[in-house]
Amino acid sequence: MTVEGLKATKVLASEGVKVNVTLIFSANQHFWQQEQVQHMYHHSLDVWMIFHSRVLI
Repeated sequence: MTVEGLKATKVLASEGVKVNVTLIFSANQHFWQQEQVQHMYHHSLDVWMIFHSRVLI
């Protein structure tokens, strides 16, 4: 998103045009989010494996 794009969004919204800018993020934010998802996935897999190993014993 550029400064001009933000200005255009403000003008359009003030004129009653519905605008959606919820998916605007930088490449760095994208890569950071992907790392967080991977960390959460690996953690939940570890917890699942520990739980099931205890249930089976």
